[in-house]
Amino acid sequence: MVMDVFQRLNVERGITILLITHEHDIAEYGTRTIAFRDGHIVRDAANEHRRMAKDELAALPPPEVNGSTDTHSVGLKRKSAPKAAAAGPAGS
Repeated sequence: MVMDVFQRLNVERGITILLITHEHDIAEYGTRTIAFRDGHIVRDAANEHRRMAKDELAALPPPEVNGSTDTHSVGLKRKSAPKAAAAGPAGS
């Protein structure tokens, strides 16, 4: 969802987004990739096969809603309550 926001800001408002990452798959969301080595540009190229976050989000199944109207917990459904750690003898 964050990449979709960045892409929309770039397309709809003309805002330049500079994203620094070591992850090549994340860099594919940008319009171009600039690679550095030892402080020098070693590659500056347009992304020919740009990933579009909105298309990837549209392909995902709808989030599960656990009956709550809390939008922060959409898709986050706990299967069971967390178990308390068992107390053992001191020093064990």
